[in-house]
Amino acid sequence: MKGAEFAFTSSYWVTTDAEGKNAKVTPWVGESQKLAARFIDQDNFMTCVKKWILEPSSKFIVQFCVTTTSLGSSSEPPQRHEEGVKAL
Repeated sequence: MKGAEFAFTSSYWVTTDAEGKNAKVTPWVGESQKLAARFIDQDNFMTCVKKWILEPSSKFIVQFCVTTTSLGSSSEPPQRHEEGVKAL
C-alpha cells in the first residue's frame, strides 16, 4: 500500500464592518495559495467566511489548514494519544 502525507495552510485577510459582519475576504497571494486552489473550493470557502460574525470589528487573519497523513503499510488508522484535546 502506498500513502501520501502533506500539509499546508491557506491564509486570508478578513475585514469586518461595524457590526462584526464580514465585509471583505481577501486571499493572500503566494505559492501556498496556488497549492490551496488545487484542494479547496476557495469561492465557497470565502462565501462561508462572509457569513461569520467576528468581534470586535477589525481586520483578522483566517487560516484554512489542509492535511493528510499516510497510514503506512497498514489499513488501520493511526493511534492518537493527544492529552488535553477534547471534543466539544
